[in-house]
Amino acid sequence: MELHRALTFLGAVLLVATLVTYYGGAGGSSSSGLALVTGIAMLAAFAASFVLFNIDRWDDSKRRAGRRARRRQR
Repeated sequence: MELHRALTFLGAVLLVATLVTYYGGAGGSSSSGLALVTGIAMLAAFAASFVLFNIDRWDDSKRRAGRRARRRQR
């Protein structure tokens, strides 16, 4: 499994954990603090997945653009 897919899956699991902790908790301050921690971890996982996915695509498009430019020069 590619790393960005694994991070997306982890982010989805953390999203569910955040929602369950925030809405399913007894309402104490410790449950909202835990929801904050899982929410921040979820955002970090989704952001890392987004960056890794786009870096892969950007490298591929640069390679294709380089090949097209070399063909035009011939």
